[in-house]
Amino acid sequence: MSKKNSKVASRNRAKVSSAVIERINSIPPVIQSDPVQNWVSRYGLTDAASDVISVTWEFPIPPFALATGSLTLVSFMKSIRISKIEIWCDYRAASNAGANTINLAVLERRGVRPIEWSSTASPIRNGHICAKFGKNSTLGWYYNTTTGESNPEVTVTLPKGAIMDIHFSYIMDDSDICLSLASSGLTSNRIYTNTISTSLQVFGRAYQTAFPAL
Repeated sequence: MSKKNSKVASRNRAKVSSAVIERINSIPPVIQSDPVQNWVSRYGLTDAASDVISVTWEFPIPPFALATGSLTLVSFMKSIRISKIEIWCDYRAASNAGANTINLAVLERRGVRPIEWSSTASPIRNGHICAKFGKNSTLGWYYNTTTGESNPEVTVTLPKGAIMDIHFSYIMDDSDICLSLASSGLTSNRIYTNTISTSLQVFGRAYQTAFPAL
């Protein structure tokens, strides 16, 4: 092949490659219409709470909701799960072992084995629990069961000074009527974070309240 023909062939290949790349770039990318979103709430005991409290809740738990009136909260999530619960506890020298211990227990439910984590703070280390719930395990699924079916439940025991982070994963509701929850003492058009219990507070959130069970 002559040098002239070689240059022509090279230019033609460049034009073809450029056309292919332009064609590929013009194709709209694949998107997921209902992506999983994440939210972390940090909890601690209120000043009015007892020195040690135990709180039990059933999945799912809305991490937050919109107040549409003084008596109504609207949760706009069609799927909610807890992906991780992590708890820390400082040592309190003036308290006994029970008041220096944090505990997380999963209650027995259909497809969920009972399991418990416990950690006691000491003068040389803090108490620490980190429980992760995988999306492929029954405890980590997005729960929205029918009437008569019990969802997984967990019980958390916290002393004063303990910190608990709950990591939520959720999918926004774009295909059904949003769930309405009856409450009280709300201000319209505010986002409220779920404290789960009146004995708990959420740090860093201006408006919060304990949501009723779903």
